[in-house]
Amino acid sequence: MPPLVSVVMPAFNMEETIEEALVSCENQTYRHLEVIVVDDGSIDRSAAVAEQVATRMRRPVRVIRRPHVGIPGQVRNSGLRHARGSLIQFLDSDDVITVGKIARQVELISRSPLRGHVGAYCDYAFFRTLPDSTRVAERRGPEDRQHWPKHPARQFQAYTVIHRFLFPAAALREVGGFDPSLSHTEDLDLWLRLLAQGVRFVYRNEVDAFYREHISHSLSHPAAEARCRARVALRVRGYASGTALGPLAAKELEALEAWASQVLTEERAE
Repeated sequence: MPPLVSVVMPAFNMEETIEEALVSCENQTYRHLEVIVVDDGSIDRSAAVAEQVATRMRRPVRVIRRPHVGIPGQVRNSGLRHARGSLIQFLDSDDVITVGKIARQVELISRSPLRGHVGAYCDYAFFRTLPDSTRVAERRGPEDRQHWPKHPARQFQAYTVIHRFLFPAAALREVGGFDPSLSHTEDLDLWLRLLAQGVRFVYRNEVDAFYREHISHSLSHPAAEARCRARVALRVRGYASGTALGPLAAKELEALEAWASQVLTEERAE
């Protein structure tokens, strides 16, 4: 039996895009998957739309409604607790993946000679949909700083883009999932913690993940985003010390920590 893949989809007021995200799951060439939608107390029809689409899907779909918390990591952790799969695909309800994304990454993992917990990731593109429904995409990558990080500090120069990855569920649970105290940058923090614990990732140099270009939660709250990013930056030395990440570039790390300290100092002064 092929491994079960659980797609965990957080949703908050995404009634206009959640159907497209679900259809990208339904159209996967990989058949052995389930979809878990976690509605974070939407005040629009997001959950209702998801339930309607689910009735037309051949995949097992569960729609979980929870009170609004507004912290993506907490919402994803809720979905992770309900997931039965040995591999986890996170997909936000305004993004999409290509029809072969999961199948290709499952194959990469199954054929990898790596031992222990192994995941996979790919390149991505920003996209937007024009009024005539035409999709326009701009590829991002491949860039060395977005691949296996020789220096963890470089990860702060790139988007993590969580749906690029296929994660081993056991590894996610061993590190405790997303940090529920982070309202932003929780995906970068998770990525660094997984690397620090020795989780290995195989890479495919093709675009299989599309990130919708709009005013995101992070960009609409720049101070909160910078504050969370600074908190994660100050953890990097601890994550890397004596772990699988290897030696740090001292100057890069020092510059990163100096920036983070300044951000948090300015916040306390306000």
